Amino acid sequence: MIDELTKDDIKDMFTNAVYRRGLGYYREGRVRDLYHGPVRNILAAKVRGKKTYHVTIEEDEFGNSSKCNCPAYEQYWEPCKHIAAVMLKIHDSNQGTPITSSSQIHNQSLLDRKRKQQEDLQMRQQELERQRKERQAIYVKQLTNQFIQAFSSISQGGMEQDKRIIKSPLRVEWIIKLNKPYYSSKQFLSLEMKVGQK
Repeated sequence: MIDELTKDDIKDMFTNAVYRRGLGYYREGRVRDLYHGPVRNILAAKVRGKKTYHVTIEEDEFGNSSKCNCPAYEQYWEPCKHIAAVMLKIHDSNQGTPITSSSQIHNQSLLDRKRKQQEDLQMRQQELERQRKERQAIYVKQLTNQFIQAFSSISQGGMEQDKRIIKSPLRVEWIIKLNKPYYSSKQFLSLEMKVGQK
């Protein structure tokens, strides 16, 4: 059985070139999601190459049979570097690190997906809130500018009509508030002006 194989046994199953490439893939950490099927004695994993390839190794009373969906395996029907990498991963997992069951991987995958969805939702809400505040600030600034322009044109027009007005410095204070009354869903801009001599 596969858990009884030594690294030399695994090496003898492949050509030197294929074994070296498989060893390289294993050392680079390209073997992912290794699990043991609970019903039949099947070991499976994904190996990252030019694409992600799926490797399955099945054990029965006659020995081990392996498959990979890579082009080399499909063309030559011989064990490829992806199978070598997975067998080395299984060997080392049997030496200490337990192989994850398919149900554990599925549960972890669901948890990861749920956490990612929550993070995405939170980021979207923060972005919407930022945009809302930005629009509100622009709206207030535009209203303020319109109001100031309206009063500026009135005061300039009045002074041009009567040049005899005695000028004395005044202090003008503007208080602008954005209010949302409890009885309405709309926001209102209130403006307060205080004028007096300095």
